[in-house]
Order: sequence, then structure tokens, then C-alpha cells
Amino acid sequence: MGHCCLFGSLIVLALANCCSPPCGPTPTYRVPILEMVIQEPVPPHPPDPHRPPLHPFIVPEAPDNSYIISENRELHFHVLGDVNLKVLVDQVALPRRDQSTSTSGWYEPNGTAVSASRSFFWDIAIELPRDVVAKSKTTFPIEFVYDTVTKMTQPELRVTLRLKGHDPTYAIAHPRPSEVFVDSTDNTKNDNRMETSIVAVGVTVAGWLTGPPNSPGRNHGTAQSGASEDWHYDINPDPDFIDRNYGTAYAFEPVSGAQLPGNVVPLFPPGMGPIPLVPAGTKVNAGTFLIAGSGILGVELNAWHISKRGPKPSAWVNDPDQTGNADNAWPYDPNKGSNDPSGPDLQIGDYVILSGTLWQDSAHTEGSPDPLHVCLEHHFKGQGGWLELHPVDTVRRVDPPPVRKHVVGFSRCGPDAQSATALLQHPQPPPDKNSQLKFRVVVDSRFTASGATHSESINPICEPPGLFATVDASASGSYNAAYILWWEEGSSPRTGTAVCLPAASPVLGIADD
Repeated sequence: MGHCCLFGSLIVLALANCCSPPCGPTPTYRVPILEMVIQEPVPPHPPDPHRPPLHPFIVPEAPDNSYIISENRELHFHVLGDVNLKVLVDQVALPRRDQSTSTSGWYEPNGTAVSASRSFFWDIAIELPRDVVAKSKTTFPIEFVYDTVTKMTQPELRVTLRLKGHDPTYAIAHPRPSEVFVDSTDNTKNDNRMETSIVAVGVTVAGWLTGPPNSPGRNHGTAQSGASEDWHYDINPDPDFIDRNYGTAYAFEPVSGAQLPGNVVPLFPPGMGPIPLVPAGTKVNAGTFLIAGSGILGVELNAWHISKRGPKPSAWVNDPDQTGNADNAWPYDPNKGSNDPSGPDLQIGDYVILSGTLWQDSAHTEGSPDPLHVCLEHHFKGQGGWLELHPVDTVRRVDPPPVRKHVVGFSRCGPDAQSATALLQHPQPPPDKNSQLKFRVVVDSRFTASGATHSESINPICEPPGLFATVDASASGSYNAAYILWWEEGSSPRTGTAVCLPAASPVLGIADD
């Protein structure tokens, strides 16, 4: 870490007044970032030997940035922090697990060094004290504090936990969009496709806001006068966030057991049926959320239309544009996101953590469709569309990692869109003259035929460097992969001088609906 007062193992790192002067300035750490909360399920009582085993599950963030938990006391908190952390629940410090009592609760940190916006990724197991899940409780704070010995006050992470079912007035005032925009109600999909095409409810991912045409921003779509259809927050997923949060030692729901149900436009023949979101024997990765034909992860927040649904929930807010869109209401100011109502507007390049319903859209083969989606829908009936967080429940802007790993999907399908060569480029310029472009290709077994081929190379004459990717799906096959690009410090300056222009890109976005 580079500080003379820092000692101990990864788990017991601490800052102590241990040095003889001069010791240097006391470091100031950054506010820890909570990435994900996982909870152990409530076991059946009495035990049922015939019931399938229960798995831990994601606790998705609520629109007011709290987390609603069940009365099972054991949780995991995935936190990015600079050094060792300790935990306070309801303003009382928890003991380490080996020092706990039957009622005290405990915490057990498991830390891993990462190359991210903080020095360590902490998977902190916690058993809540027995009294905080008492029936009289509705909400309580949990705090993550740097475990250092210093006279300087360090920033901390404070999170609100709510006990499910203990405060009915809260649930009425703060409904999640995922609880509102279901069935064939106003401003949802018709023919119940809002529900029949759900992949998983309560999914958490992170990434960089991307655009255009209107992300992040308002989509008027098919809404009536004075209203919007939705707000878009499309992202390029962060592969490191997904690897560290979904690559833990325990499998958890809803992602681990989810299926892609397929989405067939009404009046068309039935589809091929569901396929696993995560194929057997594989792990969740950035490509999990980029099914064939999709270069980004779509994110949409439906608008509450007051003229159709009636008065908004009391904790929701009116549209920021009361001149042209007074018929809209939202769970938070859509310009700002869910955690910073006084901050600047969200914009392309901001790094956000999102929770919501993972939903599968149709292939949009009506009208004037592109050949790739037509071909994919022919091969995989009902699976030729893309994935979205729709509706999204929270959009929380946080500090980005210092190294952006850029992910984009690349698909081909024969014979109509069989092969292509593309120049894939990182959206940020190289940090300095020695920065070298690195890449990784994650082939998607769900939508890649055995006869498909691909090759990649970085041409040293290009400045800035780009990745030339050549793909051939074969005349009767298909190909899908996530391409991950990032800058890494090299030992010598780049020598490229040519400006290499990409051809027409076969990497697709998604439709605005």
C-alpha cells in the first residue's frame, strides 16, 4: 500500500501510530462502494426433505436505495474498499465470528485484491444480531467503517436495511417499477409479454452509460400527448463487476437458475422454447447479458401515466419537465438517477450500478428488420431479440474503475449475415504513449455453432490501436461473443501512425421501444 504505518495480513490490515517520526501524512481513504447484497434463504419449518434445496439470492436495491431483507439473519455484502473494514449494525459494532455469542451477531470479511476503483473487494458475511430482526423493527442502519487506528475521521458506507413486511405504508409509497409495470396494464407490453418474457427479477449489474440515440434520456415512443413512454439508460456492462460479484464460491438466485423464455410477437408461430441463461458448467460473465444480436445491455424505466393509472405513489416524483410531460411520474428524478437527486444529470460515460427485472425483448422482425435479427430468429425462434433491464428499479451512479474494460457483443448468422470483419475500438483514448490495447474474447455457447470460426488481431500501424475481428458463422450456423477491450501499460511507446477507419459495424444496438 506504500504507507509505513500499514501492516498485517489482507484481513487485518490496519493503520497504526507505529512509526517514529517522520511517518508522513495520514492517508485519507475513499468512501467504500456497496456493489451487491446476497441473503441466505429462510429454511422451511419444519424441514421438508422433498423440497429442492434453496439457494442464496440477490437482495435488489429499492428505489430509495434501501435493501429489503427477510428475517433470516445471514447476508453477504460485496463491498469495494481501500483497506480492512469493520461492521456496525444499528450503531453497535459486530464482533468477528470467532468472538460472537448466540445473540450478538458477527461479521467475517473475505478480501481479495482487485484492480478496480478501490484496492480490495470484500465479500463480508454477516449474521445480524437477534434483536434487530425483532417484530418491532422496521428499518435499521448497517455501517462499513475502515478498521484503522488514526486520529483522522475516515469516510464510511452507511446502508439502510428494511425488514420485509414490517412497514406496509412503505411498500405502498415506494413500489418498485418491477412491481408496477406488469401484466397488460398501461405502458407495458401487450398480450402479457411483460410477464411471459421475464428472465429474472431482482438482477444487479454495472457498467458505463452509452448512447445514442437517446440513452441516457427520454423516449417519447407511443405515449399520448404530454407523456413519455420510458427513459433509457443503456450500458456497456463492466466485466470485472460481473466476474467478482457473480464468481463467488456460492451460486445464488435469480441468475443461476434463470432461463431465456423467448419472446415471440403475437400472431407468429410458437418459439423454440426456453434455454438456460447460464449454460451448464459455465459461469456468469459479461456475455451472459448480451445474447446474440445485441451489442449493449438495454435499460428502460417505464413512465407512470397519471391520466391512465391515477395519482402517483406518494414517494414517486413528478416529471422534471412539467411543461411538456406533466402526465409522467417516476420513482426518482430520471435525469439524476436514484441516489443523487442534487447531483449533475446522468450522461454518457457515467458508471452506474443498476437493479431491476431482466427481460427478453422480441427480434423486431416486422417492418424493415436487419438481416442479422431475421436470421437469428430463423435459427432460434423467439430467441432472436436481446436482453434488457426492463423495468429498471434503481440507477445508482458511483465512482468508476480507473481502468475501463469495454465490452461489446459481436454476432453473425448464416446465410443472410454469415461473415464480417470489424474494427472494434475502445471508447477512451490511450492514457499515455506506452498504453497497449489488450483484449479477451468470451464465446457464447448458447448461440455459437460448432462450425463457426473467428480470428482477432491488433494491427500495430493503427493509431490509436483497434481490434480487427473476423467472424464466419458458416452458411447454416451462428456465432455470438463478448469482446472485452482495455488499455494496459506497456514497456515501450506505440509506433502506429495510420488512422484506421472501421467499416460498417456488424455490432448492433437495440430498438427504441
